Amino acid sequence: MDLSSFSVFSNDIALDTEKGIITKTYSLNVDVDISHHELKKLMDDYILSMRKANINIPKVIDSSSDEHSITYVCEFCGRNIVEIGLTMDTFLNFKIHIKRMLEMVSLAMKNRLYFDPHPKNFVFDKNDNIYYVDFFPPYTKELKEKRLAIAKESEKKIISDNYDYFHDNFLPPHFCGDFLNINPKFEIFFSEIYNEASNLEIVSDSLEEFIAVAKSIRRTEDLRIERKIDLL
Repeated sequence: MDLSSFSVFSNDIALDTEKGIITKTYSLNVDVDISHHELKKLMDDYILSMRKANINIPKVIDSSSDEHSITYVCEFCGRNIVEIGLTMDTFLNFKIHIKRMLEMVSLAMKNRLYFDPHPKNFVFDKNDNIYYVDFFPPYTKELKEKRLAIAKESEKKIISDNYDYFHDNFLPPHFCGDFLNINPKFEIFFSEIYNEASNLEIVSDSLEEFIAVAKSIRRTEDLRIERKIDLL
């Protein structure tokens, strides 16, 4: 099994199917002014904030940190839509999944949470219950400022824009644009995603404006990846 499909970030991931647990180990990629212990505290606070916002997340069985990394052992709650079978031919069969993912995006917006809405960050269990599984990094204004403090001048706008895209009204078009990261041909379904977001009243832009922002966000993220600029 390709465990990279369970996470946008290429962390150390171990899945124990017999015990039904998944272990993720995270490490900082840049020398920001924060220890792994301090970062874990932010992650714990972030998890608590999501629970308070009624965003369904896996049960945390154990967690720890040391000087070099942070580890979370969580209940394994299912597979994301890529694992379940999202393709060009099956996309429209996943409209209910997209709606439910956007409902979580809506909760993040209402509670003013930073949130990574990549479709891989949502999983569904056998009963189609949805869970959000991305705790890292816990994007905050504090981390943004710390990251910008050590950035090269030529990197600052890319980093700043990327952080902003994890918040507020950028979340719905960000969610949409990330489908291009799965398959560039998914652009033909952008109107379907827009309609679901519009029905939830989390977008006010026209379809054309929405698509333009979605593509712009994806281009900025692709540029960051191309230039190998880590956000944390």
